[in-house]
Amino acid sequence: AKALSSEPSSSSNADQVPKLMKQYLVQLALGDEWHRVFLVEKRVGLGLLAISLYFLGLVNLFANATAASGVAASLMIPSLVAVIVSGWMNVVIFVTRLNLNKKEAADKALEKRKRAAIGTFRLGDSYYN
Repeated sequence: AKALSSEPSSSSNADQVPKLMKQYLVQLALGDEWHRVFLVEKRVGLGLLAISLYFLGLVNLFANATAASGVAASLMIPSLVAVIVSGWMNVVIFVTRLNLNKKEAADKALEKRKRAAIGTFRLGDSYYN
């Protein structure tokens, strides 16, 4: 009930505002960093680390905002859901690429063994026995 109340808590909100602003700026910077790393640079593995830190920063901000105002904290729920969905997509892409790289490596090794078994060498675009 306290978390969703629109009344400020008994502690002074003026003391909490600078702390909340710092936490907001940290989570905003982490979100921007995730966007740059994952979507611009397309570095999926580093994107996992960035979105994990972004999620932790957002959860920290959410927890402290709940103490100040339940209504303000409830307005952050869509952001939490968006980060969870984005993080899940990041994980799926990472695992898919990891499995694809393993499959490509296995296919190359199989092709190499086939060529070695039949004594064929590839030079350029043609084959010589």
